[in-house]
Amino acid sequence: MKTKKKTKINFPRIVFLLIILFVTAGFLVRNTLKPKTVSSLIPTVCGIGDGSIVYFAPRTSVTAKQHNFHVVTRGVWRSAQPNKESLLRMKGYGLKTLVDLRGSGEREHWEKELSDRLGIQYYHFPMDAGKATPLKTIDAVLAVLSDPAKQPALVHCRVGKDRTGLVVAAYRISNTSGSFRDIYEEMLMYGYDEEKYPEILKTLQRWCAAHGRTEIAQEIGLREKILKNK
Repeated sequence: MKTKKKTKINFPRIVFLLIILFVTAGFLVRNTLKPKTVSSLIPTVCGIGDGSIVYFAPRTSVTAKQHNFHVVTRGVWRSAQPNKESLLRMKGYGLKTLVDLRGSGEREHWEKELSDRLGIQYYHFPMDAGKATPLKTIDAVLAVLSDPAKQPALVHCRVGKDRTGLVVAAYRISNTSGSFRDIYEEMLMYGYDEEKYPEILKTLQRWCAAHGRTEIAQEIGLREKILKNK
């Protein structure tokens, strides 16, 4: 009779595999619990040989379902009207403040209720893309967005392109050293309809003039002339 060979157990190999398994599991847990950031979502800007500017929108978002979400700076975000899932996800990324630019008749009442439950400060500054926005309203919005204690802050309207574009342009002029050309190209990149809502540019021009940004106000004036002659 043939005797069955005893299967040798390779203990060193098993121990090695267990070590690999535990190390991998620890790495996954560490990355899952690590606080989330949105630093990788900031758009990049590159210059090319002919002097023009090429903008690259962020590749990712805090939620794939949130329309027109972009990071302005590390403490200021912009988007279209968020849904409940978006707010929950943004809260996971540290969202502290929500600035709603929609008109009173457009507001989603659940938004403030959910914000209150999540501990997110909610501000409502109604604006109309087709009408002149009071400069004091823009100043009030900027005061909220520029407060480090309230950041990260999200500003949004319905689609996140016209009213939001106006506020973000004013924010950039106030807080960054970017040129108006860069700022205006960003407005267009994220959907600003300059032909349908010319009042957005006019309001930005008035705001710049009122705050001593004479050169930018003049640049906006030239842009308006170009639009009229189209």
